[in-house]
Amino acid sequence: MPIEPHPLMVEAETLDPSEPGAEYCLSDKGRMAVLTNLELYRGALDKCNATIERYNATAVPASGEKAQRLGENR
Repeated sequence: MPIEPHPLMVEAETLDPSEPGAEYCLSDKGRMAVLTNLELYRGALDKCNATIERYNATAVPASGEKAQRLGENR
C-alpha cells in the first residue's frame, strides 16, 4: 500500500492576551489556521476510516469453535 505524504499543519498566530479583543489569544489569521488544521485532521481521519472499512470488508470472520473462544477472551 503506497504511503501518502502528510499535509503540513499551519502555524496558528497567537496574540498577547492583554491586548483588547484578544479572545482565545488568536488573531483572525490564527483562527483560520486552526480551522484549516481541523480540516486537515478530518481528512486524515476519513482516510483512516476508509482503510479500516476496506480491511473489515475483506477480513474473513472466524467461525465455529474458534469464534466462540475468541468471544470468551474479550
